[in-house]
This record gives sequence, structure tokens and C-alpha cells, in this order.
Amino acid sequence: ELEAVKAKAKELEDAKKAVKKQKAKKKEEKKRRKEENEIKGGQFQVVKKTEKVRKWHKNARKMLRTMSGEQIERLLTTNQY
Repeated sequence: ELEAVKAKAKELEDAKKAVKKQKAKKKEEKKRRKEENEIKGGQFQVVKKTEKVRKWHKNARKMLRTMSGEQIERLLTTNQY
């Protein structure tokens, strides 16, 4: 009887962990999609000369994102009408 109770408790705990892991995965995926859509829908410009970035205001530096060349190309092609 004690083993059955322990097994049931472990089963419930595993189910709870699985649900929590699934929710975390879903939340992370939603965050990634939201960030991607924000980039797609927003205004942006490519900064090639980064020497003056240090002199920018703090908020402007926060908004700065680094991307690979292929990401920039993909954004430029999707935002053209």
C-alpha cells in the first residue's frame, strides 16, 4: 500500500513537471515569435560604422541589436513592398 502511494505521488509529480516544462517551452516560443514580429514590423536601419555607438544615449544603445548578415538580408527582403 505504501509503495502504491509513493508511486502515485511520483506519477503526479512527474506530470506536474511535464506540464511546467511544456508551459515554459510555449512561453519561450511565444517570446521568440513576438521579438521576431517586432523586428519585422518595426523601423530599422543598418549601422555600418559603429565607431560612434559609444557616444549614443543609453536608451539608443539599448535598442541596438546585432544580427548576422543573413538575418539582415532576410529582414530587408521581407520588408520591401
